[in-house]
Amino acid sequence: MAIAFEETCKKLVVELGVGTADDVVSVQQLTGELAKTMSSRDEAVQYFIDRQPAGRFGQPEEIAGLCAFLASDDGAFVNGQAICIDGGITI
Repeated sequence: MAIAFEETCKKLVVELGVGTADDVVSVQQLTGELAKTMSSRDEAVQYFIDRQPAGRFGQPEEIAGLCAFLASDDGAFVNGQAICIDGGITI
């Protein structure tokens, strides 16, 4: 599914052209209401954390920081990118 988002992002850049900023933020595991309900399975949660290079779940604020950057003037030259923010689990 991530590839479909990335390709859609690239097509938007080509179709919409100059003056647009089209990027995709691919989010993996986060804390939040859903993750809190899953955390009752301590063993599964610990297994994930042990495999996660960051050693923890991500926080919604961390995703918001990336989105704020991409939407700001500082991120204006970043275009057509699919950025995976996952604490390093996909490397």
